Amino acid sequence: AVIPSTVPRPPANVRRAQLFVGALAVTAVALFVLALLTINWPTWARVQSGLTRNVAPLLNGLVRPDLETFPLAWRSMWETFHMGELLPILESDWRAGDQRAIAGISMGGFGAMSYAARHPDIFGAAASFSGVLDPYGSDWGYDPALWGDKAEQAEIWQAHDPVSLAPALADTALYVWWGDGTEEAGGPVVDGLEAYLAPHSAAFVERLGALGIEATVESGPGTHDWTSWDEAVLRALPVLRSALEGSD
Repeated sequence: AVIPSTVPRPPANVRRAQLFVGALAVTAVALFVLALLTINWPTWARVQSGLTRNVAPLLNGLVRPDLETFPLAWRSMWETFHMGELLPILESDWRAGDQRAIAGISMGGFGAMSYAARHPDIFGAAASFSGVLDPYGSDWGYDPALWGDKAEQAEIWQAHDPVSLAPALADTALYVWWGDGTEEAGGPVVDGLEAYLAPHSAAFVERLGALGIEATVESGPGTHDWTSWDEAVLRALPVLRSALEGSD
């Protein structure tokens, strides 16, 4: 049975996060969901509603910790929190086991693939929707406080960059979706952000292909919003479920 989330809105005097990371903890399995850069509570409710509706046969509970702007969150050791503290909580208090998947949209897509590659023993499947998957190899703008200078601290960048980390995903079930910024085939670009990010996913998929790593890939007309992501999430579920349904 689905256990509805009853997490209240944080009080005004508590530091508010611009990104929420949801962990759907299920009997012996867990699906982590990393959201976009500036998701708000109503938008997260939509994420939660769609996921609980479509993975209800597996779902047992929902955890929704707050998170700073992603990926600048690495400055505050959020990866340490998610991997070293949140997982034990899910396992001890929410019956989560060792069957896990991770998915994310926009910056969350970066987080999903980066986490999956940096922790291949933790996640059996990963999905990205409009993800920032090539931060090191692209002209992606960044705060130097993130991982330092791209040239002088290249090793640090590559240690988080999904394209650079792709070899570690050889045994992970993968789904990648991105749009071209149009609303229909052959139409004009109406979403510059999605068009700008499209080469990120394309570069990531090209790298997977060069390594002989299989992935379910879909691209075409689509924008950086839920009119596109809703359907893409549904199409990604078989890949995510392939990791989650292996539990008893």
